[in-house]
Amino acid sequence: MAIEVPKLGSFIASGTWDAKEIGLEAYPREDRPPVVIPFFTFRLMVGMGLIMLAVSWLGVLLRFLGRLETTRWFLWAAFFSFPTGFVAVLAGWFTAEVGRQPWVVYGLLRTADAVTPSLATGDVVFSLLAYIAVYAVVYAFGLYYLYRLLRDGPAMPVEGEAITPNRPMAVAMQASAGERR
Repeated sequence: MAIEVPKLGSFIASGTWDAKEIGLEAYPREDRPPVVIPFFTFRLMVGMGLIMLAVSWLGVLLRFLGRLETTRWFLWAAFFSFPTGFVAVLAGWFTAEVGRQPWVVYGLLRTADAVTPSLATGDVVFSLLAYIAVYAVVYAFGLYYLYRLLRDGPAMPVEGEAITPNRPMAVAMQASAGERR
């Protein structure tokens, strides 16, 4: 199911329409990147992007139709699509990092030669565990804070103050004026 555009690869690679396209077979096997991982992670990254576009465009359409808040299936779809951005970033990172192997700097420094000789395995494990601990604490507090916000619900307006939902800055101005009193 390839989509082929004649001579476009030549133009992208060299800037001319008639340059010879060089495939992986032209390189020695030890200089070739692994193909399977970047092949699938690129498609996963693009797929996550398309899901995010579809959810956002459908949300805009439902908003224009005045049915955004009442279309329960869409709200659930939007809720369950929350990890798509994270998955897309990770897939893109895998695509870039695995796709450039076996080189750190193409033609100059191979990955096997770029290892820091003074860095011990224990140091790497300690660093990784420290990052995991810090992120676990940050995310735990963040999730607790969001849980509290959602559990308490929106604050009720003070009696006598007019709330204008189509002008959110008016509400902020009222709140800041109330603090000055």
